[in-house]
Amino acid sequence: MHSAPATPLAKDRAQRDSWQAIMDLSVEISTLVEQHDWTRLIDLAEQRDLRVAAFLAQSIPVAMYTQVMLDIDQLKQQHTLISSELARQQQHTEEKERQLRRVRAELTAKAAIESGTLVESDENVLDRTMRH
Repeated sequence: MHSAPATPLAKDRAQRDSWQAIMDLSVEISTLVEQHDWTRLIDLAEQRDLRVAAFLAQSIPVAMYTQVMLDIDQLKQQHTLISSELARQQQHTEEKERQLRRVRAELTAKAAIESGTLVESDENVLDRTMRH
């Protein structure tokens, strides 16, 4: 008995399965965006990008070409959404940090006033802090 060489249909099926795995990762990535799970999202996005690069390094079966191109457009849109959400989260985090620094400065100044250790230069800092 001779084993038959891999048929083009088997290769097409393997590529379809490979592409489906990529798209499944994209669905999981979308869920992680909603959950703000950036660490897992970044790991999965890197895995997906490697798989996409490997997939595109092969010839794409004609029957899959249109769907792959449509899906790539979807992946680009997802990337834009993720980048936008990450930028929004970073701005939110930076604003929270500014607020915390401001509160810390106010509390430090208040503690210095209460302890009587406030000096002339500290009063200027307190005045500027209270105005912001």
